[in-house]
Amino acid sequence: MVRQCKFRPHFKVVAALVAALVAALPPALAAGTEGGPDNHAKIIPLGDPLYRSIDLLYNEAGLAPPSGSRPWSIDEWNRVLSRLEAHQGAVSAPLSLAGRTTLERIRQRLEDERNYRTVRGETYQADISLAVALEAYGHANKDDFPDERDWVYGYTERAAAAALALEMELHTWLYLYTDVEYRKNRYAYEKKTDSATSEPLYNKHLTTNLHLLDHVAFETPYRAFASAGGDRWNLTFGRDSVRWGHGRSGNFVLNDHLDYHDLLRFVSYHERLKVEATYLFLHHSDFTTDSEEPPPGMRMFLGHRVEFRPIPRLSFAITENVMYQNNVVEPGVLNPLYIFHNLNNRSMFNAIASAEVEAAVLPGLTLLYQFSLYQAQAPLEGGSQPDAMAHLGGYRVVYPYGRGYLYHELEGVYSDTYMYQRDIVDMKVLRREFVHGYGFATHREFLGYPYGGDVVVLSTAFGYHRPEAFDVRLDIEHLRQGEIGIDTDIESTGDFDLGRRAPSGTVEERLRTGVEASWNPWRTLQVFGRLDLVHVWNKGNESRSLVWDFQYALGTSYRF
Repeated sequence: MVRQCKFRPHFKVVAALVAALVAALPPALAAGTEGGPDNHAKIIPLGDPLYRSIDLLYNEAGLAPPSGSRPWSIDEWNRVLSRLEAHQGAVSAPLSLAGRTTLERIRQRLEDERNYRTVRGETYQADISLAVALEAYGHANKDDFPDERDWVYGYTERAAAAALALEMELHTWLYLYTDVEYRKNRYAYEKKTDSATSEPLYNKHLTTNLHLLDHVAFETPYRAFASAGGDRWNLTFGRDSVRWGHGRSGNFVLNDHLDYHDLLRFVSYHERLKVEATYLFLHHSDFTTDSEEPPPGMRMFLGHRVEFRPIPRLSFAITENVMYQNNVVEPGVLNPLYIFHNLNNRSMFNAIASAEVEAAVLPGLTLLYQFSLYQAQAPLEGGSQPDAMAHLGGYRVVYPYGRGYLYHELEGVYSDTYMYQRDIVDMKVLRREFVHGYGFATHREFLGYPYGGDVVVLSTAFGYHRPEAFDVRLDIEHLRQGEIGIDTDIESTGDFDLGRRAPSGTVEERLRTGVEASWNPWRTLQVFGRLDLVHVWNKGNESRSLVWDFQYALGTSYRF
């Protein structure tokens, strides 16, 4: 028996807010979208290689990287390219062959994204596309690496066997997208243990992304949203992936390692300034059972972000955000310009802030730094909550070679022991996934940095990227993970050991070396492969000898 969903009052408040914003759009759009070819609200998804291409292109030009708040609409893409071209005209420094090729391919690709094939009219166009993929995965050590989390190329990276997408562009300012994926689930039901685990689907010496109907992922669609946009602004409501920052191993506030974000997002971008308000709608943290009936209350992430480029070589970004959990939505907390850190009710709120700096010190060399403040003892504040901060620093070196770029990246991360951990409202995201024959299986992910807190990470990569053609990369990552992890349960009494620094306790040490390559003989076809050698000491933060695994993933995809 399927239970009816109860439409609670707080959802009515959110729905009313969205309805009011949408109702106000047409008058605001009338002057800003009159026939201009750049006025497009279509969103280029985060996983598209175009983002790597534009970052490398900015590196060569000696510009600070373009906005780390992503994804972008086509209109924002055009602004990013126009800024680059204006800079090149001002300095009279021609781009290399790689730069000219990259710029041309990006322009051509954006033009292709505007042209729909299925239905076209004077004020609308629509397209239906089908993508099919065949992937194979294997690993050597089934005993010590049984879980989906043990894979480098895991659930969120693997392709759906088939995906049918519908997209529509209306009035030049409204873009609608949804898809349906036939994707293998994260969990499967085990009769012997009467539980849902990932082992039956992922712990095999050889398996593929093909599967039976009873193993399908029911969370589809993973992208389904309405995007409205005009000259230098965009408003998106629905489900998509978002990211804040240029970190290669992750970012501290919002990162794209999650399979999706349910969001309401507004951005306004200009020559030197970009402002953003993003709200994420999440499962209640206590909704951990396999029941269909949620507990009372809701959970939201409320964030705002400002980026500023005082000179072309330098970019700053600051964010100030809060996690909110309560039985009702108080409309005042939806104020995108309120100072969230002044919301002092720790039973309902948990604040986090961040800052980013990117500097192109030389053409081809860019320095990156990211800082996050999760908890710091302020004047007149007690010491019951431990300080928690995180730092990320690194650089990227780019060298044009032929029609592509050779590049090298290095990054170091330190994240305090209790980063993202709190006794009442923390910065973890609860995921519920339906499993045929069982009900709902649940697990948690960090909203920000994928490894959470209590970690020290050093990662590097060497690669060659030729836009819309091929990419090859060698990456190495060394991680030291303390015992305060995603499954740590901090009691409401404030059970913190305030003296510990990361990494704490018995430290799990992981060294991963990987090689990945992809080839696009033409735009609709891609072939890729990935090999990883993983060494782990003290796996699971238990005193253990070295264990290792060899993993591979091979695949091809085609879009009709």
